[in-house]
Amino acid sequence: MHCFQKKIIVLALTLFFLVSESYAETYHLKADNFSETFREVLINTSEHSVINLPEGHFHFDRSLNLGMSNITIKGAGPGKTLLDFTHQKQGAQAMLIRGHRVVLEGFSIINPKGDGLVMRTVAHNRVSNVHVSWEKKGDSQNGGYGIYPVGSNDIVVERCKVSGASDAGIYIGQSYNGIVRNNSVQENVIGIHAENTTDVELYDNDIENNAVGLVVSAMPGHYRARTERVRVYNNRLINNNHNNFATEGNLAKKLPRGIGLFLLAADTTEVFDNTFEEHAVSHAVVASHPLLKERDDSAQYNPFSEEVYFYKNKWEELSDKLSIVADPDEGLPIHIAIADVLEEPVNLIWDGITIQNPSKRYKVKQPLCINEPLTPVLLSPNSTDIKCQLPLLEPGVVDAP
Repeated sequence: MHCFQKKIIVLALTLFFLVSESYAETYHLKADNFSETFREVLINTSEHSVINLPEGHFHFDRSLNLGMSNITIKGAGPGKTLLDFTHQKQGAQAMLIRGHRVVLEGFSIINPKGDGLVMRTVAHNRVSNVHVSWEKKGDSQNGGYGIYPVGSNDIVVERCKVSGASDAGIYIGQSYNGIVRNNSVQENVIGIHAENTTDVELYDNDIENNAVGLVVSAMPGHYRARTERVRVYNNRLINNNHNNFATEGNLAKKLPRGIGLFLLAADTTEVFDNTFEEHAVSHAVVASHPLLKERDDSAQYNPFSEEVYFYKNKWEELSDKLSIVADPDEGLPIHIAIADVLEEPVNLIWDGITIQNPSKRYKVKQPLCINEPLTPVLLSPNSTDIKCQLPLLEPGVVDAP
């Protein structure tokens, strides 16, 4: 390509971006007729616009949708800008974001009919200081997820608060490069859930009074088949003994309440510098998919937890009494397996399930490594030496505004 042609292309691209940004606007929305005005602005806004939301308690009967990229939506604060979906009639969630490089900050979502804030197949987005809540606590009719980035990359969820979700307060799934930090999750079935996700940092979160505090899992049937390179650190996992009010048919319903951290088919996951306290079954559980008594033959799915590494955690007091329901008629194999072994709450449970027949698909790795004064309770016999050290993962880097 000639030098002159290159200059023309560079000039054309420069003019394109200048023209695009020239249509950007800064909106300062007023409280009067806010619900309809906000909806129209989301539909008609241009890239690089900033939408400032007013103080007030505003009601919506339909979901809000944003498809444009490079947008900032900023409220006056989660206690000041309240988006109320109690009377929602249309939409599977309160807000659906499909744009890239979107920043959402400083507002509350109340009583969404389905999920709260959903980000689907997006990249480089940030959610900061957003609250999502359902006023009816412990109700299986509540939406499943408070904040829900899925099929995405380079996502940050920080300084958020979620309560009342019938599945997970904060969920990041089928994604890669994510940070979930400095959040508060309470009175959900699962506080925070990372599923079929790679290169994720989960840290500095307050996780209290959920049925299960934090779950890292890989489940079959997803296009992104594995969960690996996850770092779980500096979290406070306290008193996660809430009743399990999840609906039938999902992983959340299959888990017993009273567990701080549940790792299922997690690969290359580090757990360090966390504080565990007051759990009625176990501070932590490491399990493989066969414990669910389910089968999956997907070519890429690995059902075994491998290279899970515990070190430098604080294992505080457990609950005084074991609390687990193990009715064989309910068909909950995790409950039954744990109840058959435990007589009181314990620090760590390992199901002991490892690869028995190595192959090209399943190669033998160290299943679990513990570098702290801790001995797990086994659900099945396993003689693997788990007092060891593993190479540390590099901290994750996320490209988000």
